[in-house]
Order: sequence, then structure tokens, then C-alpha cells
Amino acid sequence: SNLVVKFNEELENSLIDYYLLGETAMGWSGDNIVDNLYQYDAINQYMGEGGLDGQGDFVLYHAVVDRVFTNGDKDFNHLDYWTLQSQENYVEGSIMTPYLGSHDTSRLISRLENGGNTDNKWAEQSLPQQPTSSQPYNKSKIAFSWLLTIPGAPVLYMGDEYGEYGGSDPDNRHSFRSGNQLNSNELQLASFVQELGNIRQQSNDLKEGTYRSIFSDETLLVFARETSVSETIVLINSGDNNREVTLNNGLDIFYNSYLDVRNNVTFSSVDDSLTFSVDSNDFSVFTYNSQEVNANESNDNNL
Repeated sequence: SNLVVKFNEELENSLIDYYLLGETAMGWSGDNIVDNLYQYDAINQYMGEGGLDGQGDFVLYHAVVDRVFTNGDKDFNHLDYWTLQSQENYVEGSIMTPYLGSHDTSRLISRLENGGNTDNKWAEQSLPQQPTSSQPYNKSKIAFSWLLTIPGAPVLYMGDEYGEYGGSDPDNRHSFRSGNQLNSNELQLASFVQELGNIRQQSNDLKEGTYRSIFSDETLLVFARETSVSETIVLINSGDNNREVTLNNGLDIFYNSYLDVRNNVTFSSVDDSLTFSVDSNDFSVFTYNSQEVNANESNDNNL
């Protein structure tokens, strides 16, 4: 496009390459991938050589965010499938931007609370209020666990990281709050998202690795983020019970030693398998541990 040419000619050089992001508003046409190919094609036509570097991943948003996280009419099998489709149906090399909410949507925390008035926008209407229970904040943690561990350049609508509430535009544009303006649920969510962001920032696998599906059921998603020299295993559990999954070396995982990132403990495989665990309504991240052995190393093969 002319814009891309101008960037290349006037702003970029051998040392500087800007990330050009676009927005081609599309949707999701149901569970059949064939019915959605035109959605991907419409977004793809503006990317690639001479085009944008990436776009908002509208197909993924409409396929999973409300259906899995807020309405709950789809499970984690659905989440896994459509996350994978985003890796397979966009222009090779594009960097898409997955998101949970934006200026075009009601606030995530209000949709998670589902009070029946999230489409309202004006003061004379019944507008969503600050949630009083921890449930929508716990649900938000699961959504962010997915957003900040999958491929792409994730976008956070400012305020969602602590759970700003609100209906449709313009009620979704409340002033940003921080510090002692936040209640305990909001502070806990903000701390949780910050932890996720730090884990992603420190992981080449999570920033650059490909997505490989390993296991999913109604409430558990297990996948790998892989580069040519490493892999990171992610478990996300939206269920009320702790979960374990045993993965086989050479089939599900491809290294013998992994670091439990959140607990800073290293584990090694026994009998060519490892059992990974995740608490209820939480996530776990395990990354390939090369030669370094952590001081807290355990001989147990259960993570």
C-alpha cells in the first residue's frame, strides 16, 4: 500500500522496522472452518509483502472471548481449536493481535459478571456497576492466562488489567484508576496480570514460539510454545479442582528437564514421562531447563 511504501522510504532502514497494525473488522461464522475462510481472507488481503505486519484478530475474538470466557456456551476444546486456526489461516509471518476487549466492546469484567445490562451506554439507563463478588475477577484471570501465553502481540484495553467496569461506548471509557482507588479484587487481578506479563516478557518461547496443541477438555487447556531450541508448556485450568496431566517424552514433550516458572523448581523426566499439574482456576508455565540445575531441584517427576 502507499502507506507501507511511505514508511519504508521515509521512516525505516536496515536498523529500524516499525510494526504496522491494522483493523479490518470481521466476525466469526460458526464452528465450521470452511464457513470462516472468507473472514480470514478479508483480513489477509491487507497483510504480507508490501502490506501490514498484522491486524486485530477479530475471528479469534468473536470465536472464543464471549463464547468461552463470558457466556460459557463453549468449552476449552473450542478455545484450543480456534486458537490453532489463527496460527494456520493468516498470512505466514504476520503478527496478529489477540484481545479480550476494546473501545468497541463493553468492559470485560462487566461481561464476565453478566448482569444483563452490558449493552447499555447512557446515564439514564441501568449501567453496569463495579462487581461486588470475586467471581468475575477470577474468570478474568483465566482469560488473561490465555491471552498472555498465546502467539501474537496481545492488546490490553487500558483498565481491563484491573477490571474496570462499564457498558458499551461511551460507558467503557471511565477514567483510569490506580493505587488506593482500587479495591482488593482489582488489586489482586492487576498483580496477577502483571505476573503474567513478566513471565511472557522473560520467555522467548512465549514471545516468539509457535503454538502446538497437546491436550484439551471442557476446563483444561494444555499447549506448547516452541522455538527451534526450546519449548514452554502452558496449562490453564478453569475448573474448581486441581488437575494433573502426564505427558510422554518424544510425543507430547521433547526435553527431559523443565522449570516450573512460578515456583522456581526444576523437574526431570522419569521413565520418559512427566506429570504436570495446575491448581483450580489458575495457570502453570513450565519451560525447558537446559544445563542449569535449580537449587530447589526435585527428583520427583511430578510438577
